[in-house]
Amino acid sequence: LYYGSSSVFLEANQVVSYFNLEDNLRVSMRPGLPLQSQQDAWTLGSSRAEVLSVQPQTPTHVSRNDGLCEEIYYFDRSEVVFHQGLVSGYEQVDNNLRLR
Repeated sequence: LYYGSSSVFLEANQVVSYFNLEDNLRVSMRPGLPLQSQQDAWTLGSSRAEVLSVQPQTPTHVSRNDGLCEEIYYFDRSEVVFHQGLVSGYEQVDNNLRLR
């Protein structure tokens, strides 16, 4: 689905990735359940829910590579790579990732 330059990708009627290039998509990825301990940073090996609860913004876009069991969450130009739901890498371009 295209909304100007932004897009949403569906698979079996579920959103699997999106690109919010014009900041015109109303997207939220906050975890539904509170974490047992509130943290202010995440690290390699953190879960998707931990990253989403710590980062102050929703990812600007998300891409998925099923063949590698990977997802990449982009926070502006910085990115967080998840392998099977856990952080396996990151690229801190905009100095906006809250990692330790």
